[in-house]
Order: sequence, then structure tokens, then C-alpha cells
Amino acid sequence: MSNLSDLLPSGAGGKSFDFVASGTLASGQTVGLTSDGKVEAVVGATAGVGSKTQFENGQVTSTGSCYDTGQDKILVCYSDNDNSGYMTLVVGTLTANNAISFGTPVVANSAYSNYCIAVFDPTSGKSLIGGQDGSNSYNGAFFAVTISGTTPSVGSKTSLFGAAQYLCAVYNTTEQKILVACNENSNSNYAAAAVATISGTSVSFGTKIVWNSQDSRELNIAYDSVNNNNVCVFKKQANSWGQFGILVVSGTSVSVISTHTFAQVSTRYPSVGYDVDKATIFITFQNDSSSSYLWYACVTLSGNSPTTGTAAQLGQFVASGGTTVTQIYHPVEKKIIITYGTGSGTVGYYDAILISGLTANRSGGVAVVSEPAQGSYYYSLAYNPDLDNVFLAYASGSRGESYAFNLASTNSSSYVGITEAAISNAATGTVTLQGGINTTAITNTATTTFAITVANPGSGNRYYIDGALQATVSLSEGRTYKFDQSDGTNGGHPLRFSTTSDGTHGGGSEYTTGVTAVGVPGNAGAYTQIVVAIGAPTLYYYCTAHSGMGGTANTPDDARFTVGSTYYVQDDGTLGTGSTSIVAGEALSATSINLVNT
Repeated sequence: MSNLSDLLPSGAGGKSFDFVASGTLASGQTVGLTSDGKVEAVVGATAGVGSKTQFENGQVTSTGSCYDTGQDKILVCYSDNDNSGYMTLVVGTLTANNAISFGTPVVANSAYSNYCIAVFDPTSGKSLIGGQDGSNSYNGAFFAVTISGTTPSVGSKTSLFGAAQYLCAVYNTTEQKILVACNENSNSNYAAAAVATISGTSVSFGTKIVWNSQDSRELNIAYDSVNNNNVCVFKKQANSWGQFGILVVSGTSVSVISTHTFAQVSTRYPSVGYDVDKATIFITFQNDSSSSYLWYACVTLSGNSPTTGTAAQLGQFVASGGTTVTQIYHPVEKKIIITYGTGSGTVGYYDAILISGLTANRSGGVAVVSEPAQGSYYYSLAYNPDLDNVFLAYASGSRGESYAFNLASTNSSSYVGITEAAISNAATGTVTLQGGINTTAITNTATTTFAITVANPGSGNRYYIDGALQATVSLSEGRTYKFDQSDGTNGGHPLRFSTTSDGTHGGGSEYTTGVTAVGVPGNAGAYTQIVVAIGAPTLYYYCTAHSGMGGTANTPDDARFTVGSTYYVQDDGTLGTGSTSIVAGEALSATSINLVNT
């Protein structure tokens, strides 16, 4: 469209157009335009940390958190040590100002539980929780959880893994399954894994595999969405080296491709995350060979083949307690968020990690938790795509507490509209635009007419266009052109188009897209007209009866916006760069305008 009436909002709302998403976008997410014409989520203007909110007035260990995108709620799973260590759930609600409110805690499993996990499954709209089961030899116990309001409903128990330790889980977006991994204390602490499926209120597992037949401790897992691989980090107990395994899910089956070393040092508490934008696996670990400082290593995969960067120190501090470092990817700022405690045990921090190649930089550490001497530990994180904030749950002395925080915006000025539904990363989805946007023809849309005559310059009959012998013409995409053959010299010389020089005489065929032929050449009212398609190839005009008469018709894409140019409403209602008193706006991309006159 190029008329102002097409550019303005439809009724009370804006126009809707399809865009490719950069990062996963939630339904109703405000989005901005990226430099390559995609859309990404727009975040709040300033960073902020909400108030500390208690979810359990008792000693807590082993928290797991996830965000239910269907219900817009946070689910926290934890071991309530003041209630015999029972596995307990609580549902939280986040607000735009990083405030949190919680419902009433619910016991999910009346048995001692540790290594609690929580993963949301968007396929079923339910969450998977799990942990040790003290009433069943500490084997893994797993449940499907349905949220209604602030109340969690727990399905039947499914048991798997022998004396499960260091449970971890991740949702595989390609296979739409949850992969669960752990070490089995009942099987020499070998690393095991299985694929979980939620159906109704039940959890079922595919065949369990032992994927690393050595003593493996402190497991943590992430999903590489680019290569469709799952990367599980662990400490090799024999020499304390940091290692990772590459696991592949297919349906309800899982297989191991290989295992590799990421650090040949004494390693503790490895954590792993995945930077979707950089297609890079980010591993942190406590390096006991270097004053227990926090170190990191970056890994990239080409298919199933890893390239591991040199391990390096990330911060001069000692992460302390529990699974010390927890990670989550921030799809808007395209950074890894990590949380950790300090050696003094008095402060918890979060950092935004920016990856470049196989190296990483931290933002400097922002205090998010200030606690008494016993400190904060057992962190778990969840990302809220609707409000673009991060939820943190942790154990603090004798309480279970939480915060929500958001990063500062870097792209709020690129705002263009709101998503109509959730869009996966790199997928195409619909955005309702503020004021309306998009165009396929910007210049004057009035029909351009060429006067066609025929004469013999000495080598046979040839077409003349506006008096020029076999002129090369420019037919802009999206516009209409009429080749007027009413002059008597056109008799017996019908003009047509082809993608081949000299058309059918050159071995080609007639091009008919957008072409209309009217009347008999050489008679009044006779013409051939073409509405040039977007993306049309270079064309050639020719005579269907005689060879050698025609020429070239280029089809430039000059009917698009020029980025940065100001467009005005022309006298005929179209948009152009000719200055008038009515400014439409500045071009954001080849097909979009930031309207200023709505």
C-alpha cells in the first residue's frame, strides 16, 4: 500500500503485519524493530529490584522455580526442612514494579525431598516437579502440576532413577519434551537420563539410559536450540575436572553423543546456560585450584562437535553454599543472567553476562540480596516474558525468600507494536503496529504510459518507446505501466513480456504475471499493461510475431522506503520524499515507517 488511508490505524487499532522474531516473544509483548528488520521484545526503561518477599517461614533447601506462561504465574518447588523436608509448592504472582505475592504453600510429597526441580512444559500447559523421595529409597519422584489462580494441583507420583542426586531438567522446544538427568547413588553415582512426557495429570518416562559410566557429581543441564542438543555439565569425581556430555532427544528416547572436558582443574558446582543470540553454551564453576574463585568456559557446537574456549576467571569472589551459581537467558537483552552468593555469606548478586566469541564479560555485579551472616544459597531463577523481569528464589537462614528484578532497557526507542500471539525465536508471527506500517509501493502510483511505435531503422522492424529505438525501460515493482499500441504502425506487432531476451524467439515463454492485453495493435484503444509484481525478475518486451523487435525492461525494487529518509503525503495521497506540509514519518526499514502524523 502507499495511500495514507492504508497507513493509518484501522478503527481504534493499528495495522497488523508479520515479522520474524528475534528471541522468543510472549503474547502481548511490546516489540521493537531490529537493524535487520526483525522484531525483539522491548524492556522497561530502567533497571530495578523489587522488595524481598517471603514464600516460606521455615528453613528451606533446594529450590526449583519455573514460569507458567499460560497462567502467568511463578511456581516454586522446595524442601521444607521445618516440615520434615517435605516437597512443597507455592504459586507466586509478579507485577510490573517487581512486586511478588504468594498463595498458600501446598505439600506435593509427604516425604523428605532434596534436589528439587521445576520445569514448565508449554505443550501440556503444566509443570513438571521432581526431587528425592525419602519414603522410597531416595529414588526420584516426579509429578505434573496444574495451576489455577494461586493454587497448585499435584497429579500422581511417578518414580524413576535409583537414589537420585543432583537432579536437573530442561525443556526441549524441538521435541516438545522434558529431559531429566541426575546421578544415581545406587549405581556408583553414574550419570543417567530419561525423557519425560506430561499427559493429563500424569508423568511418564521413556527408556532410562546411563550416559556416563563414571562417578559424576553436581549435574546441571541446558538446551542448545540451534543444534537441538542438550548439554549436561558435571564434576568428574575421580579427578574433580569439569566435564560435559552432549545428549540428543528423539521422541521419548535419549542418547549420548560424547563427553568432553571444559576445565582440567579442581571444579565444584558447575552451572550451564545457553545464549540463543550467540549460539554459545556458557559454563560457570568454582575453581578450587584458584582460591575457589568463580571461573567460566564458553562452548560452541557445530552439529555435535564442540569447540571449547580457554577457561578464565569471571570474578574475584567465592561463590558459596548449595548449587552456588544459577543461570537463565535474558532474550531481550541477549545476555546470560547469573546469581551467586559471596564467600562472606552476607550478600547475593546478579550479573548480566555478555558473550563475545568464546569469551565473556560481566556487568560488575549488582547486589540483589542482603542477608544475615548465614547468607543466601540454593538459588533458582525463572524468566517472566510478559513483564520481562527475572524471579529469584533462595534459602536464607531459616526462611524461603524471593526477589524480582529487571535489567535496563537498551531498545525502547525502537518500539513499533505489540505481538498478537506468542512467537518462537526465528519464527514468523503477527504484530499489531502503533499507527500502522508497511508498504509495497511508495512512489507515485499513477499509471505510467509508454507510446509504442514501429519502424525499420535499416535492419528490420523495431519497437520505439516514446520515440527511442528499443529503449531500455525501468518498471518499478508495485507500479502499473501501459504500453500504448494504438498507433497504426503497431499493426501485426503484439507486444508481450518474457524472462528471456526476444521471448519465444529466443527459446523463452511469455510472462503473464500482472499482464493484460486490450484491443488489436494498430487500432484505437489497443495496449498491453503490466502491474509489476514485488520481486519480479528482469523482463524483456518482444513481438509475438517477429524476432528482434524488443528490448529490456528492468524491474528495480525502488518502490521501497529508504532507511532514514523522511516521507511526506503527496498531493495524490501517496507517500514520497518530496517535501510537503504533511509529514508521514521517517523510514525504519525498507518496508516500515515510524509514523509521526497519526
